[in-house]
Amino acid sequence: MKKILLLFILLAMAGCGNDWAVGDNSGDIFNRRFSYYYVEECRYDINGPYSCSGAMSMGSSMKVSLRVEHDGFATLQVDGDVYYYQRMDYDSGYDYDYGEYYYQFYENDEELTVYEDGSQLIYVDYYAGTATYYYNYLPY
Repeated sequence: MKKILLLFILLAMAGCGNDWAVGDNSGDIFNRRFSYYYVEECRYDINGPYSCSGAMSMGSSMKVSLRVEHDGFATLQVDGDVYYYQRMDYDSGYDYDYGEYYYQFYENDEELTVYEDGSQLIYVDYYAGTATYYYNYLPY
């Protein structure tokens, strides 16, 4: 009986996929979860970031999950807050300087960039002239 129960549990877990989520993710083109442990504050203008504080450890990690479906609908969750985007409300591309694909979300005077490898998340507030970089490891 124990062997049958163990086999059932293993089969159920195998159907969950890489992120251990329940259900069919075949409609997704991207579905990942990230944790960020370090933060760096910068001033920001048209030329990019400057006067950065240097990366510091955060008191607790920030959790981010991003799901992008084949129809372009995106769901972004940041520390429990959920945001929904239509395809016209975000952009995706490749950062040749950094060497990684990203998703970039826009709202009013704010921009949030999530890199596909999860190494960093960048929040820019154009009105305030600030940029906040979140890292899952120390960048230097």
